[in-house]
Amino acid sequence: MALGLLTCLVSPAAKAWMGFNIVGSEYSLQKDSEVPKNPISMPGLRSQDTVGVCYAFTAAALFDQANCVAKKISNCAEIPEKDRVSPLDISRFGKVLAEDEDRTDRFNYEGLNFGGSNAALTLQNAIGSGGVARETCAPFDQFTSSVSDLKEAQKIESEIWNKFTNAYNEYVKIKKKSGQGAADIFAAEKSKELVETCRIRTPQEEVLKAFSEDTYERFLDKALVPDKCWDFKEQVSLNGDWKLNIFPSVGKKSNYKETSEKIKEILATGQPVVFDFCAQEPLTAKKIAQCKGYGHSVVVTAFSKACNSKGKCVDRVKVHNPWGAGWQKNYTDDGWVEAKVLLDRSFYENQSLTWLSEKK
Repeated sequence: MALGLLTCLVSPAAKAWMGFNIVGSEYSLQKDSEVPKNPISMPGLRSQDTVGVCYAFTAAALFDQANCVAKKISNCAEIPEKDRVSPLDISRFGKVLAEDEDRTDRFNYEGLNFGGSNAALTLQNAIGSGGVARETCAPFDQFTSSVSDLKEAQKIESEIWNKFTNAYNEYVKIKKKSGQGAADIFAAEKSKELVETCRIRTPQEEVLKAFSEDTYERFLDKALVPDKCWDFKEQVSLNGDWKLNIFPSVGKKSNYKETSEKIKEILATGQPVVFDFCAQEPLTAKKIAQCKGYGHSVVVTAFSKACNSKGKCVDRVKVHNPWGAGWQKNYTDDGWVEAKVLLDRSFYENQSLTWLSEKK
């Protein structure tokens, strides 16, 4: 399965349209139009905050939801963090391996991947590897802020990320200029500072060792995902027998009618579907390849039609957006947005939809 990549847009600090056109209050739900008939029980919504890993969050949402189905958990929102996969850890699987590399070997995915990917590739690799670290082992919130003001929170989070970036870059610079001894002294001081100021769960001695990694991605991996998370007991596997699906297939294009019908078909089975699109604003791109840095990924959990008193009707989709619960509540009608405006932003290119289905 050839899988394309997108670079995820980080959560915006202010309200932005970006394809999420809200259907006005003058429209009301058309009777019997909502698909599925019974709401899909989704895991609790999490936020990617200032990190461009939307694909890791949507992949994690599908992974967790499929486990709820397999384990017959009726209220997926109540599953404990120890039974949920870590979006931080699952991001490692969003990379393309060389043809001769073993896709089932987790060690071939060392290094957190924040450079761009999609849910399909991430899920394919994660499922094949056998396990993803539990959220309790590699929590995403260890470098996020609990400040309620969105702009202030993102400022704090950016400062945390800058600490990691600057620390590793300075280590490399010192090593090159003054030698390994001087670099080791710097790493010892900086690892202590990072553990004390950034709520890292990784032991300081492991953070210290992380500085010796040859890439920034591998440094982050060792610094943010403790060694114990590589133990199978600290990982979550996908239960049941599932098939990974994409639409349109590789090399194919679709249109609004076909894509919307496919979404409804998937939702009718009780499974959510990931939708990848261009969140550029204003939209000037004509295809996903031109949307560099503005790609985004959401999970669609419902489809419906709403009409006004004059008989004008519009299609709507309900999205589970990794920009967090605050965005869902404050900027949309609990995630309901106009379908066509959003779907048009995929340009109906191949692999805009990703979902898991139970094998029969």
